[in-house]
Amino acid sequence: MVMSHQRRPLFRKVVALSSLLLMLVLVGCEGMYSAKATKDQDELAKKFAPESTGSVIYVYRPSATEFPRAIFLYDNGAFVASLEAGSFVRLVVTPGNHVIGTKSPSARSLQDELTVVADTGQLYYAQVSYQSGGATGDSPKLRQVDEQAAQEEIRRCDLRITGPLE
Repeated sequence: MVMSHQRRPLFRKVVALSSLLLMLVLVGCEGMYSAKATKDQDELAKKFAPESTGSVIYVYRPSATEFPRAIFLYDNGAFVASLEAGSFVRLVVTPGNHVIGTKSPSARSLQDELTVVADTGQLYYAQVSYQSGGATGDSPKLRQVDEQAAQEEIRRCDLRITGPLE
């Protein structure tokens, strides 16, 4: 196919714009990975202190998970963190309904959800595991966990940053 001289500048602009958009998408996706917290932040989060004006939801992913890639975590549809195996987040939330969702990086939509009805001053715990195969394929799964079991497993995990710890 031979292009006329008039179409070449337009073609070059389209290629340049497409390249720029691809770069922005890749940089945006990379920005979805959460940083590891400092030792002091990790220790503070592992005191499991309640909040007087809100609720705390701990979401963790034990290190003995078979899925090596990060799993993206959402609260009411908003991205909050990525969880690698052996990590956790401490979400300080307003009282009320919170739909915690998970998805793998290759998924287009949330793959599992857990609704937490949060009360002021209360702590809640959710574990992310990974389910292989089946009718839904490979996907992260959420389940609410009791305080004692959750705290024991969280102590072996590393805190991921979602925002400032209060």
